[in-house]
Amino acid sequence: MPPPVPPSPTPPPGHEEGPRLLYLVPDGFPTHRADVTVLFGQELPRHGIATDLVAQQSLNASADAAWPAGTLSVAPRGASPARNQLGAFLHDLRQLWRARPDRYAALQVRDKPFAGLLGLIRARLLGLPFFYWASFPICESYAAVARAQGARLGLARWFFLMLKGHVGQRLLYRWLMPRCDHVFVQSDRMKEELVARGIPPNKLTPVPMGVDLERATRKCEVRIDAGALAGKRVIGYLGTLERARRIDFLFEVVARLRQDIPDICLLLVGDAEEADDRRFLAERAAEIGVTDCIVHTGWVPSATAWAWMRKAELGLSLFPRGELLDSASPTKVVEYLALGIPVIGNDQPDQQQVLTASGAGISVPMEVDGFADAIRTVLRDPELAARMSAAGPPFVRANRTYAGLGRELALVYHRLLGTSVSLPALGEAASDIASGGGGGSGVNALSVGAATLAGASTIVGAELRASVELPVARSGGPNRH
Repeated sequence: MPPPVPPSPTPPPGHEEGPRLLYLVPDGFPTHRADVTVLFGQELPRHGIATDLVAQQSLNASADAAWPAGTLSVAPRGASPARNQLGAFLHDLRQLWRARPDRYAALQVRDKPFAGLLGLIRARLLGLPFFYWASFPICESYAAVARAQGARLGLARWFFLMLKGHVGQRLLYRWLMPRCDHVFVQSDRMKEELVARGIPPNKLTPVPMGVDLERATRKCEVRIDAGALAGKRVIGYLGTLERARRIDFLFEVVARLRQDIPDICLLLVGDAEEADDRRFLAERAAEIGVTDCIVHTGWVPSATAWAWMRKAELGLSLFPRGELLDSASPTKVVEYLALGIPVIGNDQPDQQQVLTASGAGISVPMEVDGFADAIRTVLRDPELAARMSAAGPPFVRANRTYAGLGRELALVYHRLLGTSVSLPALGEAASDIASGGGGGSGVNALSVGAATLAGASTIVGAELRASVELPVARSGGPNRH
């Protein structure tokens, strides 16, 4: 097992000594989850919250990857998925067993119900609070994958996913969450769903996704070869291309648009991790007859992804309605707004709320004609597009920067842990929440962020190939993927 990585020798500006969390996450490290890397790695330490992170090694992970908010302990990753899962579980168990009350103020687990059960038991033995972070209906997703793929998975994997899905839901909702000291959820919608399951509302705090506004708006020279976009009306999509996101729906929209906008071009910045999903999209594009209208970058680093998206007149966001994505908080919408790109998105609850509140986009049902009409409306009205573009950055600055979300989340932790907090930038709000005020409900009624949104769409570097591919546009410079 690799040794823990020591904390960065240079703490973030404004760092204060304070409580420390032990945080178990399901993602590989380094992770593209901004609500881990930016929120816990960068922002919370500024306000006195340190975090020791427990994760599994990412594929092709850099040997010198560091975690600036505390120590990092990663489980090694091998070629066998089954061994990786078992190894990660045993690694979690070891780190929980090694936890000591003189080091940690609380234990926290993200999206891992079975590790969460162990974490709760260990926290009770140590006399520490236990928090659970639910960013996604993870158990429902296991069952959904098993139902959708069926026999293609093989009997053993199908049974394993169904077991994790159904047993995990019972464990999470009937036993674990009711006994947690606090549960952090992704959105107001997820909070409503959990309250309907019997979880007390005063134990639930929604934490929406945001954006690192400083990075998103920083002037930097990222070399990309955007020649394929020259002379085109470019509409862009940033994020995962997995089949569940229904990206082929956009192919149907483009086919409709090219009837009267012949120079329309769909820019896809991102990829799917599964070769079958990539092959499916390539075949669907050919079937619908829009392959020549698509420019596909593949996975690229976030700065490069934003450079590509700045070439688009519109940003598109799809979150098909249903139990898996209705409670999400789409990150890509916040990124588009921060970049000053008008947005067309479907009527997923948080996405619709943000677009309506910001005035920076249009939310419509996920229907081909309605989506195409909304895109035409903005492309044909430069004044409307300019107003939407101007409305995005101020909304993000006021509601969705990780600097602001980090301050608010720090208040929640300090309140839950009974530790001191000094955040003068929040003025009376900080004093009110820290003292348990705010209409008598204190932090337990707090929703972090004025509106709620997420799902992680930040692009990470990776080499992904399929035997059948959409045309791929290449980025110049050293970070070429």
